[in-house]
Amino acid sequence: MSETVVITDTSVLINFLVLDRAGLLARLSTLTTEALMVLLIQHGTLSVEEADDMKLGWENNHRFRLNFSSFSERI
Repeated sequence: MSETVVITDTSVLINFLVLDRAGLLARLSTLTTEALMVLLIQHGTLSVEEADDMKLGWENNHRFRLNFSSFSERI
């Protein structure tokens, strides 16, 4: 079965491709924004500070909210 993933943030897309090439996405059946960002942080592709900046941008510019204040709470 094929799934469609729509990513509108260029930096998230690039990091998604890095994780895919590293084989880290194969074990996930459903990938949420939160799960993707945590994987990127754990893989060392993205820092907690960078992820928090992106989260703040989503909240301020796109009305997209995650129910925690920092990705450090999810690591």
